[in-house]
Amino acid sequence: MKAYNETWVENVAAKRLIEDWFKKNLLGQTELESCQSELSEDFYDPNWFIKIGLFLFTGIAISFSSGIFLALLGVGSNNITMGVFLVIFSVLSVVVLEHFIKRNKLYRSGIDNALLYSAIGFLFTGILSFFNFDLIDYLYPLLLLVILIPALIRYADPLVSVGVFFSFFIFVFLFSNTFSWGKTLLPFIMMALSATVYFVSKSLKKSIYYADVQFVIETMALAVFYLSGNYFVVREANALLNNQSPSVEIPFSLIFWIFTFLVPFIYLYFGARKKQRNAIILGLLGLGFSVFTYRSYYSVMPTEWALTLGGAILIGVSVFCIKYFKSPKFNLSSVAEEQGKLQKLESILVAQAFQTKTSDDTLKFGGGEGGGAGADGKY
Repeated sequence: MKAYNETWVENVAAKRLIEDWFKKNLLGQTELESCQSELSEDFYDPNWFIKIGLFLFTGIAISFSSGIFLALLGVGSNNITMGVFLVIFSVLSVVVLEHFIKRNKLYRSGIDNALLYSAIGFLFTGILSFFNFDLIDYLYPLLLLVILIPALIRYADPLVSVGVFFSFFIFVFLFSNTFSWGKTLLPFIMMALSATVYFVSKSLKKSIYYADVQFVIETMALAVFYLSGNYFVVREANALLNNQSPSVEIPFSLIFWIFTFLVPFIYLYFGARKKQRNAIILGLLGLGFSVFTYRSYYSVMPTEWALTLGGAILIGVSVFCIKYFKSPKFNLSSVAEEQGKLQKLESILVAQAFQTKTSDDTLKFGGGEGGGAGADGKY
């Protein structure tokens, strides 16, 4: 079900965490080396520059080879034939992807990412070719969603999770617009769905394999929840859907104004209380967008003065918070922390911390590692 070795994925995350602890002098060199020896993994993990290069090179190679093949066969004018070959290319991409993951031990190295995205693109375009690219609007995101969900479950790719999230919400958006009541209730529908997605993701069992996916989905759900109730977004979207220019006052405007300014403070409060960096960042961005929303319809001072004053305030608050929270206060710190709950790391550290040696000269054991496990029994 999972393409990558889950134990290795957990060990990669654990290594990143203990390296961060070592940089903060929470672990010594001996403890660091002991933990790293316990956390074995053999993924191919190049630096980011090489990953980007491998991704671009693989993408170009796939595009060039598939394009030349289709051009030589001359199937561009026949949608059915082209669709068949695109589906075949998708299957071949998956086969090569699985082979590279098992043989070359790839894990988000750029090559596997490019192969995965190519397989998804080939399959989506191939299926559309069978229908001559003529579907009802809301069926396009629905088809993409059906393709992306299995890919997300198997490969746990963050970018695929972005595709799943937006495909789902675009489908709901387009489908709701087919009904008159759907346009009226659309903001409330989107808010309800985003809240549901967030809490469902939070309630699921945490797994390091899907940690990045869950973080991305939860962050986007928080963003969509705020934007769906923001007065500016609702008013301008309503005008766009009803071909109104300029926009006019919307029903329940007071509710949306309250929502626009209240939600960012809720994000800041719970983000600080639950130590969720994404909620704090979204709360700050939401406050800025709330001010922009108010100024879009009510002008208090000239734009130049407002930008200057607002920028000065934000810079001052930022500098103060960075210095004030440099030393942890109220369990908050401005120092970056690694995310994730690692089940195996605690037991490894405990075992290393309690590793002891007997002082009795008549009974000496040696060769043990990880708290004595693996001792060879020599006296």
